[in-house]
Amino acid sequence: MSVRNSKKIEEKRESIINSAIKVFARKGFENARISDIASEAGTAYGLIYHYFNSKEELLREIIEEKWALFLKSIKDIDDMESGFRQKIVKITGILLDTYKKFPELMKVLVAEYSRSPRLIKDGMMEPFLKVIKALENIIRKGQMADEVRKDISPTMASLMYMGVIDTLFTLVEIDPRGKFKKNIERRAKAIIEIYLNGVCKK
Repeated sequence: MSVRNSKKIEEKRESIINSAIKVFARKGFENARISDIASEAGTAYGLIYHYFNSKEELLREIIEEKWALFLKSIKDIDDMESGFRQKIVKITGILLDTYKKFPELMKVLVAEYSRSPRLIKDGMMEPFLKVIKALENIIRKGQMADEVRKDISPTMASLMYMGVIDTLFTLVEIDPRGKFKKNIERRAKAIIEIYLNGVCKK
C-alpha cells in the first residue's frame, strides 16, 4: 500500500470517528444508527463497515483513543510539575480546554461512557481505571511530600476528583440558559478549590 493511500484510509477513518462523536453527542449512543454516522461523514452506509464492524466498535475506539490521550497528559503533568495542587490545577485545565475545543467529545465521554452500566458490563472500563490509577499515583506522591493528608484513601480521592469533573460537565449540559457554560472556568476553579481545601473549618 502506498503512503498516499495509507494516509487517505487514515483520514477517512478519522472522519468516521469524528462523525460518530457528533452523532452520539446529538442523539445518544442507543438512538444513533450507522446510517446517521454515514450521513454525517458524507460517505456511503456500507463504507462504515469497511472500517468498523458496529457502532459499539466505534464507541470503543473513541473511548480507548481519547482516554489514552488524557492518560498521557496526566502522566506528562506528573513528570513535569512538582506540587500536588499545581498538578490538579493543570489536569483540570486540560479538561476545560478539551471541552472548549471538543464539547461533543466531552459529552460522549461523560454521558455515554461514564454513566452506562452496559458499557461497564461490556468491559470498556479499562481506560477509565487506568486514569484512576494515574491519579492515585499523584495523590500518593502528594502524601509522601506531606502535601496531602495521609489518612485518606488515594483511590477514594481520585474517584472524588473524577466525580467533581463529571458534575462540572453535567451542570454545563443541563443548564438551559447556558450561564454555567459562560462561567465554566470560574466555576471550575471554585469547585477544585473546594476539592483541594475541603469544606470543614480547620
